[in-house]
Amino acid sequence: MNRHYTEREFSDLIESIHDRIPLAAIGVDVMAG
Repeated sequence: MNRHYTEREFSDLIESIHDRIPLAAIGVDVMAG
């Protein structure tokens, strides 16, 4: 889908946010088709 980041980069970002803000709520949309 022409993402400018890898799955690993996204995962690292989410982990970083969780480390800084343990109760952060992060949502994503999943499109299938």
